[in-house]
Amino acid sequence: MKRFARYLDAAGDDVALAREFYEWNVELSAELFKLLSMVEVVLRNALSSTLFELHRSRGGDGNWILDPAFVLTPHHKRHVDDAVARLSRRGQNLTLDSIIPELNFGFWRFLLAKRYIAQFWAAAFRNGLPGVGNNEVRGFVGRVGRLHEIRNRIAHHEPIFGRRLDLDHRDCLLVLAAVCPVTAQWAAGVSRIPAVLANTPR
Repeated sequence: MKRFARYLDAAGDDVALAREFYEWNVELSAELFKLLSMVEVVLRNALSSTLFELHRSRGGDGNWILDPAFVLTPHHKRHVDDAVARLSRRGQNLTLDSIIPELNFGFWRFLLAKRYIAQFWAAAFRNGLPGVGNNEVRGFVGRVGRLHEIRNRIAHHEPIFGRRLDLDHRDCLLVLAAVCPVTAQWAAGVSRIPAVLANTPR
């Protein structure tokens, strides 16, 4: 009952209305998660492609993820090691294309941390994220961080209806637009989030 308290509070202790808030939260979570999945795939592909080209420019074969000499923090290397271990247990080949989907949103979010900026993200923002200008890096990184946080809330089945979900929706579209405006336009066209937000329980 404790987890239901947020819904009862929103409904003024009206149990029937609280159930509507719960169902509305489920619908919002599902719709936002669909959009977040697009963001995650587009972002990780853009960043991985940038690192592939960067690795080749430094004399490598492009397989940056398995190069122990490539500049990744121990934290990020542990994520890679865990992904490799999972694939190995399943008997899958260890390739760039198989490892990339095994890395979670947090891996990509924290590749945008300040510690990496001087090392290789100048190339990322120029090539992989053409919609991010020099004065827009902080804003872009902040958006990705907020989207990572809301993704985790949804994944843990937490209430999200108290947030400014219109701003989360906007952040999704802005991150997509930084990589590919055409994809952002398509995502905006198929998103049901504005319609669900307009149907607030009363």
